[in-house]
Amino acid sequence: MKELVNRPASIWLAQIILALQAINFLGLISLRAVFSNQAIIPVEFLVFAVLLGLLPLAAFIALTMRARIGRELAILSILCLWGSCIRGLGIVTIGTTLLLFAIACLPVLVFKLGFGKKAAEFFSRA
Repeated sequence: MKELVNRPASIWLAQIILALQAINFLGLISLRAVFSNQAIIPVEFLVFAVLLGLLPLAAFIALTMRARIGRELAILSILCLWGSCIRGLGIVTIGTTLLLFAIACLPVLVFKLGFGKKAAEFFSRA
């Protein structure tokens, strides 16, 4: 019987962020669809929905199944989240200072997920 490596903290943290991101943006999409008066949804909104809603969901499922593609999908979706957070920052207050700290920690998570030894052992099929 093959012994599986325990899930490292970077994978747990990535899965939590991905699940919250998917729930948040898929909820936003469904609310827009219900309360919108428009018959046609703009293409930009659909691209936004796929990048920030469905991609994290796919990455979460792939990480749960220990698929190698889950690592790349997780990195891509966390970087999309990071980019959208940086783009949306406005005036600096105490709340946004804490948000800036959390945003600054996302590249560390991406590095650990992409190049960390424990994450590599987690995804190895040996």
